[in-house]
Amino acid sequence: MGRLALTVAVIWGVARAAMAADPVTLAFTEFYPVTHTESGRPAGPGIELARRLADGLPIQLNDEATPLRRMLALTESRPIIVVALIRTAPREPQFHWIGELYRDSLVMVTVKPRPRIDTLEQARRLDHVGVTLGGIAETLLEERHFTNIEPSLDMTAQARKLANGRVDAWCGLKQSASQAWELIGRDPSDMEMGAEILPVSIWIAASLPVPPDLVEELRRRFAALQRDGTIARIFSGLR
Repeated sequence: MGRLALTVAVIWGVARAAMAADPVTLAFTEFYPVTHTESGRPAGPGIELARRLADGLPIQLNDEATPLRRMLALTESRPIIVVALIRTAPREPQFHWIGELYRDSLVMVTVKPRPRIDTLEQARRLDHVGVTLGGIAETLLEERHFTNIEPSLDMTAQARKLANGRVDAWCGLKQSASQAWELIGRDPSDMEMGAEILPVSIWIAASLPVPPDLVEELRRRFAALQRDGTIARIFSGLR
């Protein structure tokens, strides 16, 4: 048996013993455009990469998306690999960070003919600002004592609220908002994207209960796929 195969076999054996009662799962949210559900199945570049990373390892892929707030609650006590998660200072000690997928910008999104919103102070004067439950936009606005927050379970629900006029603006990721808007059948050219409020970095991450040996193997595989150009190819439209 080759050294690589032996290493994977040892990791598999140790991880399997550690996870006998609580198996590691590969989970995702509706995080457009990197992870989503298509024809009832997990899809997107994040899913493609995650499958490559988990190949041959004792990791089970969840077939259904999990709302972000529920996902974050589950990761506190269960061994979960989150396919795409924004890395923030408060989350830093709560996860093992495997590797960066891509970067985006948190912005205020409006629909023409409404004017673009470039600052938080402009957004504070609106009647309703949409956010995703458990997301960084909700946290940011709550920290700044906004009283006009309108939360939704996921990005497509928030896009529909914006389209139907139930919110005046949506505080979300620029690329994610554009993709979700298109998926509900709307023209992206109808949207007004404000100035960047916050730069964000999206990572694949593991909850703390995931066995350390498994975390290190995932990091090793991620680095290898980064070196050979696979990750750049998979995320070519986002980087």
